[in-house]
Amino acid sequence: MISVKTKRQTLRPLYLEDAANLLPYFSDSETCRYIPWEPRDLSGVEAFLDKWTNGRLPQNEEESLILGIDLPGTGVIGQLNMTLKSTQHKHAEFGYVLNPAFRGEGYASEAVHGFVSYLFESLNLHRLSAYVDERNKSSIKLLQNLGFRLEGRFVENEYFKGEWVTMLTFAMLASDWPEARRSSNR
Repeated sequence: MISVKTKRQTLRPLYLEDAANLLPYFSDSETCRYIPWEPRDLSGVEAFLDKWTNGRLPQNEEESLILGIDLPGTGVIGQLNMTLKSTQHKHAEFGYVLNPAFRGEGYASEAVHGFVSYLFESLNLHRLSAYVDERNKSSIKLLQNLGFRLEGRFVENEYFKGEWVTMLTFAMLASDWPEARRSSNR
């Protein structure tokens, strides 16, 4: 099973026992504003976990990996997801979500940094991208702080949850990621 240690956290597969810890962000309407699900109750979280608790690296296109952000002594405070978009072009797309009670402490940045390093190294990716709602300023700032470049702005290209939204694409190449450069020089 996958386990990635960061300074303060462990990125690991999600389990049914994590449902109560996921509920605060799965049920928060402001958090759900930017992600492709409506607020869910505990049974909805359990149904999600029943589907997504494999913890294996994707091998085929459109397969996904979801890892929990586990804070020792607290449990899961968020999650990271990745979908393999192209095996030929070594491209994956990723996203993340954090319990609102833990925002502003650097947990998301630390987790995303660890996840990106892990993905570049484990999947030998060439390119990693994130697709973000333009209104999600904190997510945009996180990606920019990690060195992701803005590659596209798609004006009102999605009708999402009852309104037209403008989406941004951020990306990074393995050659741009310091940890990926170091591991490829070994």
